[in-house]
Amino acid sequence: MKDPEMKLLIHPGKKDIRKAVEELEKETTHQGYCFLDKESKKIFQRFVKMHELVIAGGGLVIREQKLLMIVRLGLWDLPKGKLEKKESFREGAKREVMEECGLKSLELQEKAGVTYHTYTRRGSRKLKRTHWYFATTGQEQLVPQANEGITHAEWLAAAKVEEALKKTYPGIRDMAKTALPHLKEK
Repeated sequence: MKDPEMKLLIHPGKKDIRKAVEELEKETTHQGYCFLDKESKKIFQRFVKMHELVIAGGGLVIREQKLLMIVRLGLWDLPKGKLEKKESFREGAKREVMEECGLKSLELQEKAGVTYHTYTRRGSRKLKRTHWYFATTGQEQLVPQANEGITHAEWLAAAKVEEALKKTYPGIRDMAKTALPHLKEK
């Protein structure tokens, strides 16, 4: 399966950015947009202002060379969720992963990265910034959080992760790939 292509916009104005956002909401034929401009911070700020910013935390949880993945809304995903008020990125990531997968213990490791993705909920555009952490647990049994739309949680070996990544979102695919070197036999 070939990855969708990025679209390139050079020196975009507000209307160009708005049009790109609207197109991304309708289309799934390309992965995203790349905006080129000497004032990239200004472009990003314009983009952010078109959305309600949601701050989230999530985990790349590894146990015995397997990655914890979930199925949410019919697609493979990684456990993550919105931070509560006054909660740090680390605290929120740990809480969300434990809640979504029924974990009783979780040890966060180093930060794995930050991703952004957009979605619409109740007619309102959202931009979710997720702070990801590598994590470990000794717990094998998983309990998916059904009230969050999670129907399945599983420990996946590297080959199965690569299969699952064909049925997920681009941002999740990119983040999960960072865990693959940690899944190889030592």
